[in-house]
Amino acid sequence: MVAQSNGCLAVKFEAAFLRRLDFDKVSVADDSNIYARYVNGGEPSHAEYKALQDFLFRYNAREAGRLGMAVHIHTFHGPGGFYRAADSDPLLLESTFNDPSLRGTKFVLIHGGGVYAASFGPGVGWELGAWIAATTARQALAIALKDMMRSGEITLVGAEEIATMVMRTNAGALYNLPLERPAAAQAGVRAAA
Repeated sequence: MVAQSNGCLAVKFEAAFLRRLDFDKVSVADDSNIYARYVNGGEPSHAEYKALQDFLFRYNAREAGRLGMAVHIHTFHGPGGFYRAADSDPLLLESTFNDPSLRGTKFVLIHGGGVYAASFGPGVGWELGAWIAATTARQALAIALKDMMRSGEITLVGAEEIATMVMRTNAGALYNLPLERPAAAQAGVRAAA
């Protein structure tokens, strides 16, 4: 894929820092009319400007999908007094995810837990936030897999396979990367079989 060969795996939208995540479906004709009206000057109304943004978001998301790139969307509260957590609610993306023209696009919700996942403040920057997120994610995965093994839903081999998918191979599939299971894990699965 051209995008990957040039080092691009995803396109990132930080829309939630600037507006609501409700990207309506706008026709090419409506978008063209709005654009033509203001291409040489003037200021579109809020509704017209939103329609242009909505069209461009869906167009770019379709193109990213066509090129095999994932689309990252921030869904978490951000800096400054202008940011509204309700405007970054992932449920606002429902019509986008249900759009048949976007079926080939892989979406990734960045900070998908929203305001329930973490907090930032004085002395808590991205470094500590990333460490907390990685540590708690691993702990949560271990707890869930242990409970599933205890209840007989999966075996140890199944737990190892799920852990490998979550921590490694799912990302490979998402970004079309040739990530394989580590050789030691493959040997362990063969030995257990």
